[in-house]
Amino acid sequence: MGRFITTHHLPLQQPPPRLHAVDGDLYIHHYGNKKVQIWLKEGDQWVGDISDGHHHPLLQDYRLFVADDIEPTWVMKKTRSTYKGRIRGHQKSVN
Repeated sequence: MGRFITTHHLPLQQPPPRLHAVDGDLYIHHYGNKKVQIWLKEGDQWVGDISDGHHHPLLQDYRLFVADDIEPTWVMKKTRSTYKGRIRGHQKSVN
């Protein structure tokens, strides 16, 4: 489960060609003011508009975890729930 990460001031139409990616790899592109685009490698194509909670194509119990100031990554479904609960708890204590 690899990741390719790029940064530019503009969004991308799609990941660049000829990456040595396999099913389940992520292409993460940061642009603008804390904006992010995420693509998922499935077969011979990149699927765009991937967001928090997306199912991994090969690992049934894995979900995509996306949060501010953390690179998107695959985590187990239960771990994602724990992380999300901690974030909500932290946000409540700050407000």
